[in-house]
Amino acid sequence: MIERTAVILLAGGLSSRMGRDKANLRLQGRTQLDHLLETLEPLVSESIVMLADQQAMPELTTKLKHTVKIGRDRVAQQGPLQGIADALPLIASQIERVLVVTCDLPYLSLEWLRALHNALQGDVDAVCTLAGGYKNALLGCYRKKVLEKAPEILLEGKKRPVFLWEGSNVLFLEPAPDKLLNCQDMNTPEEYQKAQEFFSAKAEFSETI
Repeated sequence: MIERTAVILLAGGLSSRMGRDKANLRLQGRTQLDHLLETLEPLVSESIVMLADQQAMPELTTKLKHTVKIGRDRVAQQGPLQGIADALPLIASQIERVLVVTCDLPYLSLEWLRALHNALQGDVDAVCTLAGGYKNALLGCYRKKVLEKAPEILLEGKKRPVFLWEGSNVLFLEPAPDKLLNCQDMNTPEEYQKAQEFFSAKAEFSETI
């Protein structure tokens, strides 16, 4: 475990296309939320899960459930930047860097998270994922001081997380072609079915080795 690193796990999306809470979707016998928390465990000293203001508490069966901090958006339907802003008071004062991750990434690996984390060196303020030409502000590693701008940005009427990058030295990392699956999200029932099939095939292959 690397000290002074936290994760803000954003699980408060509307899930309108999926039709149900993505944090509770089950893959490989565990919830998506459990999967991400366990993937992140070797890299962080604390985990903050952010929910919408009226969202039901997700099922949390992980062995880490007693150490996870749960927060809620204080203002409804303001998007992920609100979740980041409201997570800040829950982060310990000694934390220096914070991973920001959404709860809809079933293929996300520790390898990619570690790459983002380790690239945050020197005068770099944030390291975010670049995939398919898209710069993802919600899959990255930030110095906490960058995220601390979130409340002020919201007061200015800006809701997009990319505004965190203004005035900051941001490095963008692009996965190799065979690692792009790390960035593939899961927003529809069809994408959920594909993820189920992927992990089922992976489990069957492992059993034959």
